[in-house]
Amino acid sequence: KLITYLVTGLGVMYAETLHSVADMLISGFLLVAALWSRKPADQSYRYGYGRAQNVAALAAATIFISFTALEAFREAMNKLFGGGESEYSNLTLAIAVTLIAIVISALPLINIWQSKEKGAALKAQFTESINDEIALLAALIGIMLVGQGVAIADGLASLIVAAVIAINAGGLWWQNAQDLLGRSPENEFYHQVEATAKLVKGVVGVHDMRAELLGGQVHLEMHIEVPRGTIIEEADHIAEQVDDAVGKSIAHAFCTIHVDAAKE
Repeated sequence: KLITYLVTGLGVMYAETLHSVADMLISGFLLVAALWSRKPADQSYRYGYGRAQNVAALAAATIFISFTALEAFREAMNKLFGGGESEYSNLTLAIAVTLIAIVISALPLINIWQSKEKGAALKAQFTESINDEIALLAALIGIMLVGQGVAIADGLASLIVAAVIAINAGGLWWQNAQDLLGRSPENEFYHQVEATAKLVKGVVGVHDMRAELLGGQVHLEMHIEVPRGTIIEEADHIAEQVDDAVGKSIAHAFCTIHVDAAKE
C-alpha cells in the first residue's frame, strides 16, 4: 500500500497504509493479551487475568483514534481543501492492490466466525476485520471514481476510511471501558439463570443475583433457597447441581452459590 501511494499519489492509499501499520501494532497487542489472559488465577489475581484482553482492546482503540484516524483525517482534509490539483497515475495498480487486500482481509473474518472462543481480544479483532473491509471498499470506489475523472473522490474516500476507523475505535473503547468497570450482563441472562436454577430439584427460590463480565467469562454470585430443615450435605449437593446446570446452560459462567433456608 505504501509503494502504491508513492507511485500513484492517491491519498486514500496513504490512509490505508496508516491503517495497516496500526493493524500490525494492534494485532500484536491483542495476541499478547490473549496469551496472557490464559494464565491461571494466583494470589495476586484470584479471578485470573481475563481483563488483560479488555486492557489491550482499550489500548488498541486509543491507537486507532490518536494515530490512524487523526492522521487519515489530516490527509483527507489536505486532499479536499489543500488547494491545487493532484496528479494521479497507475490507478490500475491501486485497484489491483486494493482488491487483493479485500480478499486477504476477509480471511480472518471466516476464522473468527467459525471460532468457538469468546473474549474482548477476539471481538476487537472481529471489529477491526469488519473495519478493514468497509474501508477497503470505500477506497476501491474512490479509486475507480478518480479514474473516471472525479478527483474529489480521493479526498472523500480518505475521509470515509478515517471516519470508519474512528467510529469503530470509539465503539471498541466504550465497550471495553464498560467491561473494565464491571458491566453486568443483560436482564435475559438473569432470567435464564433463575429459570435454570429452579429446574433443579430442591430449589424453591432464587434471589440476590449479581454478575459481571470478565474477559469472556461471566462471574455470577447468587443465593438459592432450599426447604427449611434440609441437612447441610443435601443443601451442598443441591448447590453443586445448580452449578452444573448453570454451567451447561450458559457457556463460560463461573458461579458462587450461597444456600439459604426458604422463608416460612
